[in-house]
Amino acid sequence: MSECPTYLRLKKQRFKCRECNSRFCAETSFVQKHCSISKNLIFHIMKNLSKTLSFKDIAELSNVSVSTVVRVMKSCREAVEVKTHSNLPEHLCFDEIKSTKDSKNSMSFVFLDAKTHDYIDIVDGRTQHILKQYFMRYPRKVRKKVKTICIDIYPPYINMIREVFPNAKIIIDRFHMVQNINRELNKARVKLMNQYKNKKGSTYTILKNFWKVILEDRDKVNSIKTFYSRSFKRFVTRKEVLDYILAIDAEFTASYERVHEIREAIKTKDSVELEKYIDIDTKGLSKGVAKAINTMKKHKEYMLNAVKYKYSNGPLEGFNNKIKLLKRVS
Repeated sequence: MSECPTYLRLKKQRFKCRECNSRFCAETSFVQKHCSISKNLIFHIMKNLSKTLSFKDIAELSNVSVSTVVRVMKSCREAVEVKTHSNLPEHLCFDEIKSTKDSKNSMSFVFLDAKTHDYIDIVDGRTQHILKQYFMRYPRKVRKKVKTICIDIYPPYINMIREVFPNAKIIIDRFHMVQNINRELNKARVKLMNQYKNKKGSTYTILKNFWKVILEDRDKVNSIKTFYSRSFKRFVTRKEVLDYILAIDAEFTASYERVHEIREAIKTKDSVELEKYIDIDTKGLSKGVAKAINTMKKHKEYMLNAVKYKYSNGPLEGFNNKIKLLKRVS
């Protein structure tokens, strides 16, 4: 009562019908038949199950055992809408998440409506065979209505979409594109940094300590505000630090410039500029950056769709993060 521990003692009353000699017990609206926990308490547990709380926390808040909380959660399955495989939205987002311990596969596939951000389903496994088998349950006319599908750079998704969704445009998620080239640029920095390890001078320290300035947007690198740097032994701006780093090695500088040109084209959604910098020869770039750009070139059509369409996997990443958080606290 009012979320406080309350016990209601009800005496069981049995009645006998003098007409037919049948016997029955009195019932109450507070408690379900054969239960000792009130309906209000069950609803209170259900409400807390929708929050980011562990079973133990919910049990303590509700003054019940952990096993009771688990039973209530399992009973909620009956209220969950069963997927009929009769309809799909026009715009979808595909991603994967680490499976729970009771799953057959290490990774599970999750997808949602890219327009409304409504979750659709989670599939145990993300292999091409499993996903093809799952989506083939939908009628062909339903699959043909799907217009766009946003994914990360995972070849089995691409192969499956081509076969199962004949009219769908594939969109490589913008975040994954930027993340991939940023990662390779940072690896190039580390490789360059290690060349100056155990050598005289402060180049190694500068490359190690000022890694953020390499990944910062070029138009946001501060050229006015100064700070004292022990590596430079004077007051410098972040722009001066960047200029120093870019003067160290021609290959790294070329990689930096190409990565940021691509990033800016993605940010401004300029498909012409993006195509231009994807197509330019990768000679003179670091091995990792060149490989990342060649991957983009291989899937250029899908990369360009990322700036032509407004959809991304951002909502799905948020959904996955909530699942990860729930798994961590449970």
